[in-house]
Amino acid sequence: MVGRKFSATNNYRFGFNGKEQDGEVKGTGEQYDYGFRIYDPRIGKFLSVDPLYKTYPYYTPYQFAGNMPIAAIDLDGLEVKVSFDFATVTKDRTAIEIKSSVSIKVQIINLSAIPNTDLDLQNIALNLSSDLSNKLGGKSTAIMTLPFIFKSKGNHVIGVETVKDSKDSKDYSVTFNTYVTTDISVVNDISKIDKDAWVFAIVDNVNDQKNLTLLDC
Repeated sequence: MVGRKFSATNNYRFGFNGKEQDGEVKGTGEQYDYGFRIYDPRIGKFLSVDPLYKTYPYYTPYQFAGNMPIAAIDLDGLEVKVSFDFATVTKDRTAIEIKSSVSIKVQIINLSAIPNTDLDLQNIALNLSSDLSNKLGGKSTAIMTLPFIFKSKGNHVIGVETVKDSKDSKDYSVTFNTYVTTDISVVNDISKIDKDAWVFAIVDNVNDQKNLTLLDC
């Protein structure tokens, strides 16, 4: 629609994992500053060598989250952190179930020519919440070679340590059991978008950008 232009505000700099975007070189959302290293989301790796590479010789020095982005996060470009709420391991240490909860915050904004009164935004929010819970939650199992030692009390995992030698890595049958909750709200202005939220934008046409600069959150 002619005259309808939207651009990100100067104050919005954060994106993936809450890290600050550095869009001067490659464009918005194509590079993130993790503190100790720069992360490129297009290839899923850091652009420089891990300062702790001598401690973890079995990893590529450019890895992100120990090459396990489902089970772990990368705090600052240095060490991997395995993230879970509750885990159990079998007595023979061959199978592990990891239970985790994920909260997804989404803000809906109408950037189309259709007025809010003609859109059922609350129903859109309910459908979005249901889709996210159904598609991202549930169980999945895979055989994984993990460089970890699982400390347990009974069959409950109480701690995780990284092995010092890749030869000590073991094959596990890993079941991920994920419970997804959503926090979905409607905002009426771009300035109301929170830095820690995903954005569901309603637009007229995603292909025709001749007269529209899309907000990248």
